[in-house]
Amino acid sequence: LIRMVSPMAPSVGEELWETAANSKHLSRCLASPASAKTVFSANWPALDKTALKPAATTVVVQINGKVRYKLEDMDADLDQAALTEAAKSHPNAAKWLNDPVSGSPKAI
Repeated sequence: LIRMVSPMAPSVGEELWETAANSKHLSRCLASPASAKTVFSANWPALDKTALKPAATTVVVQINGKVRYKLEDMDADLDQAALTEAAKSHPNAAKWLNDPVSGSPKAI
């Protein structure tokens, strides 16, 4: 936040950076503020691409264009075949995927 404020308010950014560098509590939160003399000579944090990827996601199952049920906490790396099998094995799937008269599965 201090680095983002500094280009618009340099004097405020420098004061906050100096305060953070001298504070024991804040220096643990910042990436070595004491190593950079000014906020403008400090490096930006490195991007952690693993933090951008969700571990689990919710999959919405639509049948005939309407939402019928949701699969919660599914692995984000599952392929389409695994998701189709998970959707078919859900307890609500029989109601929508089986023929009401004969009980046989409908074509998917």
